[in-house]
Amino acid sequence: MIPGLVGLYIFFLKPFATVVGFSFSDNALTRNFAGFKNFTELFGNDAFRHAILNSAFLALAGTFLLITGSLPVAEFISHAKRFTSALKTIMMIPFIMPAASIALVFSMLTDHSRFLIGVFQAIGVGDSHSVSSQYAMLFILFLFLWKNMGYMVLLFGGSLLKADQNIIEAAKLDGAGVIRIFFEIKLRSISPSIVFGVLLSIMSSFGMYREVFLIYGSHPPTSVYLISHYLSNTMGMMNYSKMSAAALVVMLSVVALSVILIAVEKRYGRGMEQ
Repeated sequence: MIPGLVGLYIFFLKPFATVVGFSFSDNALTRNFAGFKNFTELFGNDAFRHAILNSAFLALAGTFLLITGSLPVAEFISHAKRFTSALKTIMMIPFIMPAASIALVFSMLTDHSRFLIGVFQAIGVGDSHSVSSQYAMLFILFLFLWKNMGYMVLLFGGSLLKADQNIIEAAKLDGAGVIRIFFEIKLRSISPSIVFGVLLSIMSSFGMYREVFLIYGSHPPTSVYLISHYLSNTMGMMNYSKMSAAALVVMLSVVALSVILIAVEKRYGRGMEQ
């Protein structure tokens, strides 16, 4: 266990303690204790507020649409008997595509498409570039769903196949319909997978920084200025105290959300056999 413990200390515990120390210091050089000054200044910063709100919207709206969209498709695939292998392969293609390729195609569609330019001019909203900036969050949200739908469907599809068939057959004998079985039995039986999918989706929303950076650069439109942009730009200005405070806020938010989701899952999935 010693090599593993050494690696845990070097690559996780020590960096984490350093970030916590920076977040409560005036700067990375003197490291004088500053209390909660960095956190108060952080929430008073417009860039941080835009970044945290945009990131929260992308994470929550993207996760909601991803989960609610993936579950019906997964239920359909779990009952399909033909072309399932080919369909699963096709759905995983967006997930394995390089981010640079996705960003290049997306930029060409939004900035250089003659069809989109004609449509936007016909409805009087300007050219495709202005619309791309105005509705950038919708574009990124669509890109997020397109990229992550495949593996989420596979995750839920595998879990649905493992649902207890005895309970389902008993519910059918009692007169339960397909919709009631799906919501009251199948969803409760795969609730751990749903919680895992929600957490995985939230983590994936932070990974959308790559696509946003490749499309819009380090200073994108305000609607898609994410927390990763703030962290990257703050680090570029060598303001490690502010960057560490922002990273700590994000980490605590994700941990709190994870605890809430696990508690809800335990209460919702409890006593299904009854």
